[in-house]
Amino acid sequence: GTKNELFAHLVVTESSRETLEMVRDALVESGVSEEAIHVAVVPNTVAQDDSFAFYEVVLRLFRFHNQTEGDIYLQSKQPFFYVEGLSKSTSRETTLLAKPSYKDRSHPGTFDETDQYKLEFHAYQHNLLDNINQIFDAGSMQPIKFAPLYIVGLNCLDNIGHRCLGDCPDAAYFGSNIIPNSDNIESLTLAADNEFHLVTMVDHRRSQSSIYSSIALLRTNKAILNKTKLDVRATSIGILSNHDYHPADNDADNPFFSWIFTRNPDHCRQMRQFTKGCTVMNEKEVSRDSYFAYCERLYLNPVTGKGPDWDTVL
Repeated sequence: GTKNELFAHLVVTESSRETLEMVRDALVESGVSEEAIHVAVVPNTVAQDDSFAFYEVVLRLFRFHNQTEGDIYLQSKQPFFYVEGLSKSTSRETTLLAKPSYKDRSHPGTFDETDQYKLEFHAYQHNLLDNINQIFDAGSMQPIKFAPLYIVGLNCLDNIGHRCLGDCPDAAYFGSNIIPNSDNIESLTLAADNEFHLVTMVDHRRSQSSIYSSIALLRTNKAILNKTKLDVRATSIGILSNHDYHPADNDADNPFFSWIFTRNPDHCRQMRQFTKGCTVMNEKEVSRDSYFAYCERLYLNPVTGKGPDWDTVL
């Protein structure tokens, strides 16, 4: 659509085909482009279940072109309208709308990090560990891989009785200790001053895999998390790719960077020359006896306008 075009987000049940057509026609007549109307279809089985009588719609905005104008927009308290109407039609709607499903994220124009960066990334990690071994005895380091946490549209709502993470068509999530064929996620701890976590990352903006990404530290009181019942709480601890990571002039061509999470500020000083940044975890947000997990969040592949493709992200 055009730069200043309005958009509409409609939430309907799969038996509301006629209602959807009437609302869509009214929006178009009001000046909303048909391409700017997004429809979310909720399965009838979910809509009829009392435990799912309420839902939440979240509007996520990233990186205003003009931050001053963006701040004005956020402070203007844009109105949100709930519209209830009665149809004049007496016919019963029998043709069901298509149930929700994820769109294919693959695209031939997408840069494949797993193919183009894999060997270089492993070499970067090994070189980093060699440098750290010059300061510490890091032979006991245990690697923890990040793996995809799939949130497949509204399909998770079919698991009646489970809390659902919702529909995230614009995002891809990767987490620590995620095993493909297991529902369990082992939480992490960081209790001692002589321990630290070293996270190595790809700058996904450089590869055009994502317009924005971050590493978030999520707190929990459970040693073992469940994928369908993720009991986690957000913290302010993490890495924002567009704010925190600024490559040095002599490192401008390096698509990788690393970050330290620790309880000991001396680690930040000792490894400053080898890493891009360091975070000292405060006791108030994440106590030494609490559990947590890391989550890498990637938003929007600029080539496709959808969430990044898990299979091409390293």
